[in-house]
Amino acid sequence: MSTILQTLFDNKPKALLIAVNIAAISSIVYYYTHTGKKTNTIPGPSGWPIVGDTDFYSYLFKFKAFEYHEKNINKYGPIFQTDGLAGNMVMVADAQEAKRILTDTDTFIKGDELRSKMIGLLDNALFLLPSGDLWKKHSGKVAFGKSMQSVQSLNGKSNGSWDDLDAITSDVFAFRFGTHPWLYKLLGVHLTSPKVAKAKQEIYKFLDELADERLEKIRTKEVSQEKWDMDVLHRLLISLDKGILSKDEVYGELIGFFFAGHETTANSLTFLFMELSKNPEIREKLYQEVKDVDFESENLSESISKIKYLDNCLKEAMRLHSAVPNVLRTAAVDTTVGGYPIKKGQQIILNFRGIHLSEKNYHNAREYNPDRWNQQAESKVFLPFGDGPHM
Repeated sequence: MSTILQTLFDNKPKALLIAVNIAAISSIVYYYTHTGKKTNTIPGPSGWPIVGDTDFYSYLFKFKAFEYHEKNINKYGPIFQTDGLAGNMVMVADAQEAKRILTDTDTFIKGDELRSKMIGLLDNALFLLPSGDLWKKHSGKVAFGKSMQSVQSLNGKSNGSWDDLDAITSDVFAFRFGTHPWLYKLLGVHLTSPKVAKAKQEIYKFLDELADERLEKIRTKEVSQEKWDMDVLHRLLISLDKGILSKDEVYGELIGFFFAGHETTANSLTFLFMELSKNPEIREKLYQEVKDVDFESENLSESISKIKYLDNCLKEAMRLHSAVPNVLRTAAVDTTVGGYPIKKGQQIILNFRGIHLSEKNYHNAREYNPDRWNQQAESKVFLPFGDGPHM
């Protein structure tokens, strides 16, 4: 974003001035027509009109928005409200209420707010689809057996498909979140913008090659034809062949899996190894459990299922370092949350990180302790990927 704004400032100062004015006007219009109205009974920090609580931005610019939420949870409790450019939000870090919101799909729905930011790019990815018939169709059909060589890319060796995907998912996705659609073309993140158009073209070219390669293996029976043994790509191509999903829908799902699956998996493993490096006694205990596993065994899945301490270590790393710290839901009807009245259309943020780090839910919550998972009761307040049908 800074590069784009700098270019505008250097070359087109008038365009920058116009952009700022349009952004201000569109934010005001959006705020008063598309966002929830403040509920006076819910506690929370006071703020200015439109911009809300300016204290939030000081945390945001330091990439520590989670500390802002923690501060408010400590001050106002597990349910509070806050205002910002996105309007009024109700934050919920109460485990019981979070589970109710995630599972009561008649009262609380997954709206179209996130998907609307990625129209033409990731709008067919399962994790962005709102509640409804389209989500139901996709959730019933969706590792591809193909490496994106992202490790090589990190070492400075460019990989076209990965770089193009990263351009869309990182740069465009992040920038669109803070920008009104009216400004997409001006700021270079519209579908017709050269960078975006080229990236999408290259990604589709890569996916065409990937699909052709797999279809050939399916025809020659080089891959399993058993439904239980099919990977995501295989299932999606069958749906495409039968006319259940369109090409854009299938490719949208593939891009979505690369986007959502790569970062969450990599981050979870990174935090696991970080915690093991800090706790040598835990690392040694885990090593003793896994060192005798025969990874060439035909019964490998059965062997892995018996490695309970590894499962504990993974769960504890994902509790302390939530791969998905928040999810968004919208009230479909007038209702209540934690005893507070909630109007239809109110946006609600479920704060999994706050739930996982609460002393109410976990003893010594900030301590890395895999042994806590020997008690099954802990799972009642463990929401690494949410709950309900969208999990």
